Amino acid sequence: MKEKREYKEHMGSEDWQRYRKERVEQANGICDACHWPLGGAPHVHHESYDNFGHEGFEDTQVLHSKCHERKHPDIKEVKEDD
Repeated sequence: MKEKREYKEHMGSEDWQRYRKERVEQANGICDACHWPLGGAPHVHHESYDNFGHEGFEDTQVLHSKCHERKHPDIKEVKEDD
């Protein structure tokens, strides 16, 4: 994973917020992992950090909270925008 400061800066940036909004819209309300309706606040999960800061469609998944938790079994509470 990227350095904590760099990660926090990017996740709080207007670029990330714009990307996140577009990515959620592309999902059409469906979880990329289980294909069920998202409901609630969708999470945008990084599948790869290779293009961090310049994410493409293939670098992230739009997930509902349960599928996002499954991606991070070692973390007790998963943040929305990981």
